[in-house]
Amino acid sequence: MDYKELGFLVLRCRRNLRLTQQAFADLLGISRNYVSIIERGEAQNPSMEAMRVLAEVMGIRVSELVGKIEGVASD
Repeated sequence: MDYKELGFLVLRCRRNLRLTQQAFADLLGISRNYVSIIERGEAQNPSMEAMRVLAEVMGIRVSELVGKIEGVASD
């Protein structure tokens, strides 16, 4: 899994929603610090729950999110 790509996708999603890191963290049910770690591509092995919530907020299935991160799915 390419965590830099995950970070880019999360950052893009948050900015498209026009949310601060704190507001996005509140929406996801995680800490603002963890949002920052994810956006920097430094989150190693995010939990399936975190991936599920991220995918839900992005409006895609977890499998699509994982596919985008791994370069399998098309944009």
